[in-house]
Amino acid sequence: KDHRTATAEAFGDLKRLDLELDRYLGRPIPFMTSKVPLVADSNVSVTPLDPVSEQLMPLALARSSTKGGPELTAALRKLAQANPNIAEPWYQLAMAERWEGIQAGKDRRAEFDARSEAAIDKALAIEPTHARANVIKAELLMKRLQAAGDKDPAHWTAARAYLITANKVAQDDPMVLIAWYDSFQMQGRKPSQTARDALARAFALAPEVPDLRARYALDLADQGRFDDAISIVQTLAFDPHGGQQGQALLRRIEAMRAGAKAASGQGTTAPDSATKSIGIAALTV
Repeated sequence: KDHRTATAEAFGDLKRLDLELDRYLGRPIPFMTSKVPLVADSNVSVTPLDPVSEQLMPLALARSSTKGGPELTAALRKLAQANPNIAEPWYQLAMAERWEGIQAGKDRRAEFDARSEAAIDKALAIEPTHARANVIKAELLMKRLQAAGDKDPAHWTAARAYLITANKVAQDDPMVLIAWYDSFQMQGRKPSQTARDALARAFALAPEVPDLRARYALDLADQGRFDDAISIVQTLAFDPHGGQQGQALLRRIEAMRAGAKAASGQGTTAPDSATKSIGIAALTV
């Protein structure tokens, strides 16, 4: 149903609801106490970290939250070099190098990408099934093919093989699923149904990620599923913290719908696989 109808059915008269909300906001926040303890799962397990993981944890958290910088990259490099037979420090180093390359700009991007790939290669040599390392390796290879204008299907299949390896061990990792979808766009191909299903599954797993929401909405619009796409984008458009980009995307999708109606008078539909795990290993590309 449209939003106004659904809201009225759920809350009744909207003007009255506004008045009740205003009165509520003018009162102190109500609270209650209880002597009855909250029900909590008592089956708690604690796994001690090994010495290397204990050193890596704060560095990995810092990289995830701040994206890092030269000092953090240096600390990760030192830890990786001190533990040459453990994959995770090399992966974290590769990600830090990658971010530094983004920050450094186009002139130095290749330099940092080379260092990132070297670290990824070491991680994969130690742990060939490291899911995220396989994703980064695939992305680096595909960016190289894209930059060279290489359309050879065999080369793209070889790059996607790393994503298939990642999917085997991390079937519901959104990063793997998104990379599979993006690989077709990078190649200049229309996404396969497997790729569309992978993107739908990624969105079902991580709907709170704005970039993923926008990407999925555009893919739905490309399939002619404009109502679904608009419903998904409205969450961004009404976001008080970033609504302008969402509104721009909403206008873009509405323009796509208007163009499709002018051309044919109706859109197309596609199956919704968002609730299913996507195994890409056995499927063709």
